[in-house]
Amino acid sequence: MRIKSIKVGGFGCLKDWTVGNLDSNLIIIYGNNESGKSTLFNMIETLFYGWKPVTNNPYIPWDGSNASIEAEIIDGNGDLMLVQRIIRSRAEGKVIKGEISFDIRNNPLDILAFMPREIFSDVYSLTLDKLCFPDSNAWQELQDQLLGGRYTSFIKPVSKVISELENESVQLWRPDNRGKPEAKEIQKRIAELKRMRKDALENEEELRIKEQKLYELNEQLGELNKEKAVLHTYLIRSERLLPVKKKLERIKELRDKAGDILKYNNLPDNPEEVLKNIREEIKEIELEIEYAENQNKGYKNIISSFTKEDQLVINQSDEIGKVTKSYAQIESDKEEIDTLKSGLRRNLDRITDQASNFLVGGWKSELGPVLKSIDEVELRSGINSFKDTQDRCKEKKFRLEGLRAQNGGTDQRILSWVSLITILLGLAGTLSLGNTPLGFASALLMVLGFGLGIFWFFNKGRNPIKAELEKVEKGLSELDNELKERRETVKKALKGLPVPLERLESPDETLLVDIKNIKNLIEQKSDIENKMIKVIERLEKREEEIKNILTLVGISSSRDILEDLRILEKRLSDAKERQLNAENATAAAIEIEDKIKGLKEEKTKLKNKHNDIINNLQGLNGKDIGEKIEDLLLRRDYIKRAQTLRDDLEREYPDLAKIELEINNLKDEEGLWDFSDSKLAEAKIKRDDIEEELGELKEEIGRLETDIKHLSNQARLDDIEGEINRLTEERKAVAVKRDRLIFLQNLLKEADRRFREEHQPDVLQKAGYYLNIITDGRYDRLYAKDDGSGLMIRARYIDQLLEADHPVSRGTLEQIYLALRLALIEHLDSGREVLPLFLDEVLVNWDGMRLQKGIKILEKIAEQRQVFLFTCHKWLAEALGEYRYDQILLEVEQL
Repeated sequence: MRIKSIKVGGFGCLKDWTVGNLDSNLIIIYGNNESGKSTLFNMIETLFYGWKPVTNNPYIPWDGSNASIEAEIIDGNGDLMLVQRIIRSRAEGKVIKGEISFDIRNNPLDILAFMPREIFSDVYSLTLDKLCFPDSNAWQELQDQLLGGRYTSFIKPVSKVISELENESVQLWRPDNRGKPEAKEIQKRIAELKRMRKDALENEEELRIKEQKLYELNEQLGELNKEKAVLHTYLIRSERLLPVKKKLERIKELRDKAGDILKYNNLPDNPEEVLKNIREEIKEIELEIEYAENQNKGYKNIISSFTKEDQLVINQSDEIGKVTKSYAQIESDKEEIDTLKSGLRRNLDRITDQASNFLVGGWKSELGPVLKSIDEVELRSGINSFKDTQDRCKEKKFRLEGLRAQNGGTDQRILSWVSLITILLGLAGTLSLGNTPLGFASALLMVLGFGLGIFWFFNKGRNPIKAELEKVEKGLSELDNELKERRETVKKALKGLPVPLERLESPDETLLVDIKNIKNLIEQKSDIENKMIKVIERLEKREEEIKNILTLVGISSSRDILEDLRILEKRLSDAKERQLNAENATAAAIEIEDKIKGLKEEKTKLKNKHNDIINNLQGLNGKDIGEKIEDLLLRRDYIKRAQTLRDDLEREYPDLAKIELEINNLKDEEGLWDFSDSKLAEAKIKRDDIEEELGELKEEIGRLETDIKHLSNQARLDDIEGEINRLTEERKAVAVKRDRLIFLQNLLKEADRRFREEHQPDVLQKAGYYLNIITDGRYDRLYAKDDGSGLMIRARYIDQLLEADHPVSRGTLEQIYLALRLALIEHLDSGREVLPLFLDEVLVNWDGMRLQKGIKILEKIAEQRQVFLFTCHKWLAEALGEYRYDQILLEVEQL
């Protein structure tokens, strides 16, 4: 995304303000304090995300007019869109692409849906007060954005899950005895039940006494009922015993036909179908066993895939981890070597170009020692002496020419010839033209010729400056000799350097400047070569460490150190994955073997059941199993008919058991049945007495049962004891559940910590890379604290980890957190719309060297995204302008 132009109708202190043609990706916005720089950033944030707040927005123009802004924005696809925002009675927004207009109201731009406004404000807008570690909520949200990616709607963040687990464990058990946790409530209930147990003991004693009395009354009642039964039997014998006896005899006949059917009760209702189902189940189990055995073979293959070579790699995991952490340093060293080589080539090109301008034959490496041996002071002195002598020579030559002009010399001889020619021309004209204007002019010309002749005649013998002319000529000759000596002095100072002859003939300061420039370039070349040697030695040391590890784990080198690191990291990852798969496969193999064992046992049980049914059928009549099953079913039919007759008798005679007992008791006394009137009357009177006594007993039994029921409804001792035991176990279960929740909470924290350690370094490593460049290697790595409360930095100059806080200097802290923000930015919109970056006074506390490094990083970032630099310091704006010449400098003054 790139902002192409901005037009403000009204926004805070900005009114009718326009800026266009923002074609640069690195833009400096300079203005004094209170000039509107912060307002300009808030205006851009409003363009992206809408008005916040809508009511009483602080950026509504001070004169009460409507707030309106618009900007031309080019998205990542190169499409141009016009974004308009305005507040009238409500917030309005519109996006125009080509001839299509979209109403966005007060919603963020669609291309910014992936970036929350809070993160954009906290990360993409950097001011001095924001160059610190993000607060815990912002850091958590940033990590959730970066790690594992962004959480989906159906998965909760780890921090929220840990908080919920902690709340749930507190609801179960609290060590400070505050609140109403479940364990505390259970303990209160146990105490209450223990108080109830004393009352239950008294109830139990009273209940025991009443139950004993009830038992005795029931015994007495039983005796009376027996006596009553005898009388009753006697009275009704003639009415119902005889018909019942006949039916009982028929039942006995059917049961005799059925035989001893009870020993076949364990056989199913339909043995034939059951046997068939058992055989089918055995076939299914055999198929399951075969499938499980194939699975087991697969697990064995997975286990065997974890080789000794994998174990060797895992044994070296610590060493591999150490060298892979140096990936960024190695990559940086290689880039630095390439940069130094490029700088060396440029330096050599400059030396060659410089040498071609003033050395005969161009640059040769053997000229380096010659140039170094040249004494610039001696050369400067020789050139100054030459120039002084040369200036005096020029003055002498000018003086000589003047004296020669005054002396006449050749000029006086010319004057005689001019005089003669003028006389002749005048005479000829006068004779030929006569008394005409031209003839008159010819006469004047002749008079002029005579005048020149008279002047030449009177002055030809006089030469007053000849002696001085000879003196000057002699002095000039001496200066020529001195000039040659000065030239030889300069040539000697050049120590045989092949300078063009014309420059040796007239040496000046440009020769000294050229020599000084090329000597500086040679020194720069030496510095670059020395630095490159150090970096190469460090890189070779790393290569040796990596080669040793490759040799230990039996891997051939790819001859590319970075590729070797990636191979080691990939090989270690694959080995750990195979190790984990082997461990999982081992557990799965044990489980599948248990399953196979269980299936085989089940198969054995089914076979045994099948054999048991066959064996149980052997006692039945029949030649084969089919006939034996038919005999079983026939016998069951007999017993079923006998049971039907029995059921009919029981429905007709509810007291059939007693009648049957009477019949059995009287079967040998059938001839003694005597039913005379006197015996019947005596029997009825005695029956009535028994009925009255039974009524009294039943009333007393009823009262006892009521009392017992009332006492039974009270809390029973066993119930209370059982409830106490149950609550005690429940309280233990709550403690176990609480422990499990705490264990799960700690497990999630550890897993989350490890996950962040594995994924955070990508951001922190990039931040360390920036910090390494800015501080010229003084600080080269960043680490996040385990509790998420801040950062640690590695100081290479003392080889220690320091906390990113005081006493580290303010400028260094700002550089640390700027590096962190830049790394976060690269990850937050990676693969998405690249958002602009806004920096307000973040470089103001940087020294010269680090300022240069920081600007180079920003220039590199500006190749991918638009960067706005806000400052109120003119020196900083001018310093920034020295490094890049295609910037746009906006002097925001009283916007």
